[in-house]
Amino acid sequence: MLNELHLSMTKFVFLSSMPFLGRAIFFSRWGRTGTNYSAFVGVIVAGMYISFIPLIWTFSRNFYFLLGFEIISGIFWGGLELNQVLMIQNFIHQKSRVYLGIHMALINLLAVLGATLGSYWLNQNYSYFTVFRLSALCRFASIVCLIIAARWLFPRSSVKFFQKLSQISFFLPLT
Repeated sequence: MLNELHLSMTKFVFLSSMPFLGRAIFFSRWGRTGTNYSAFVGVIVAGMYISFIPLIWTFSRNFYFLLGFEIISGIFWGGLELNQVLMIQNFIHQKSRVYLGIHMALINLLAVLGATLGSYWLNQNYSYFTVFRLSALCRFASIVCLIIAARWLFPRSSVKFFQKLSQISFFLPLT
């Protein structure tokens, strides 16, 4: 990957540390979004953005472009992580904890499947950029699967959820 992106090890490690900066800067805003609109809405919004992260890596090999992009990706990874923690805190009833367990198991299953598919594609000599494109497509499909699973698990609250989701601008956490 370092060869295809034309990066030194120092630049790659520096790029890899930038998402933590994005997390730190926007953590409180994600907290307000999760509290005001619901943590699940925050998971969906952040997850939608995260699904497109691999695509951005295919647009440019410019170090400074990737640097800014990694900070932005950290913002959304932080949003996903924080809103998942908020979901755990919000689900205090026994029945809700079961549904949350199913949600977390689905996320972990999809992450393991994604890593397995990615390594398989690399072993089949796909280029990194092709794997990034396929990863974006699979991440987006995973988020759609989680939304469908939520509608199935929470049929009564799904109407309320989608009403809240439609009220939110996807750029709200950035304001």
